[in-house]
Amino acid sequence: MPQLALVIATLLTIRKGAFVRSWNSPYPERRTQEHSWVEGIVEDIRPNDMFPSTCDHYVIRVTADYCEGRRVVGENSLVGQYVYPPVNGAESTTGRVADGVEYLDEIDSTIWGESPQGEGYMAPAGYLTVRQIVSALSARLSAEDLIDEYDALGLAYKYERRGPDGLEPALDADAALPGQPRFEVSVNEGGSEGHYVQVRMLVRDDSKANYEYNPDASEIIYTVKTFTGFEGAFRIAKRINQLLGC
Repeated sequence: MPQLALVIATLLTIRKGAFVRSWNSPYPERRTQEHSWVEGIVEDIRPNDMFPSTCDHYVIRVTADYCEGRRVVGENSLVGQYVYPPVNGAESTTGRVADGVEYLDEIDSTIWGESPQGEGYMAPAGYLTVRQIVSALSARLSAEDLIDEYDALGLAYKYERRGPDGLEPALDADAALPGQPRFEVSVNEGGSEGHYVQVRMLVRDDSKANYEYNPDASEIIYTVKTFTGFEGAFRIAKRINQLLGC
């Protein structure tokens, strides 16, 4: 990460739902290793009884684990477990100020694991949920002041899925996606006022031999309405494209 981007990511307020990197490894032997970290989702921010300090801690569910710059998979991986680093700005008993958690510049919806091909190979082991992706987007856009409480409509609870047999029930927002998603971001003028930024998701089924993205089975998972004009809506859409790796 370029130095300026690293400074900005560190200074932004970490919010619940954020997709982050934490340099505070729970393994003592890794804390002296320069290129060891975990990535994951901040599910909560609260005091932790496991630690004697009274400051708040991030509750991060790990989605990727790295040791000495290499992704750790298999039984030694922390994926699926939780880490509890202190919130940025908290001061320890030794006077050190915590700053070990930062936003990631891209929201990776894939959780990687060991591949049947053997050591050194990885394969998708699962995916984030719709709610986790949407929460991560809202947290980052809010931290950058691109949206506020009046702008973000968030998770589209009532979206409908158009399939070959007509309208079908929407995907479960709290269930892991069945396959690798692709995202499309659009800006539309509102019917009466303002502009809408919408994120449409297409999902392919990894269980099928010759899977393809089906444009007729897409979902609008995230909607932002803004009154900052087309230019403001375009800035939001551009940032979402960057975060989702579109």
